[in-house]
Amino acid sequence: MMVSILELVLIVTTISLVMGIVYVSFTEIFVTEQNKKQVLVSNKKRKKR
Repeated sequence: MMVSILELVLIVTTISLVMGIVYVSFTEIFVTEQNKKQVLVSNKKRKKR
């Protein structure tokens, strides 16, 4: 069973799109978590003063 070049291109593009969306969503979640941690740390420092 031979797969046509067009089908291969479609599969590759869809996989890359899904991977890109997943990567972007994960990085956004990671960045927001890091910002939350930084805010917590800065709040603790303010309380000590």
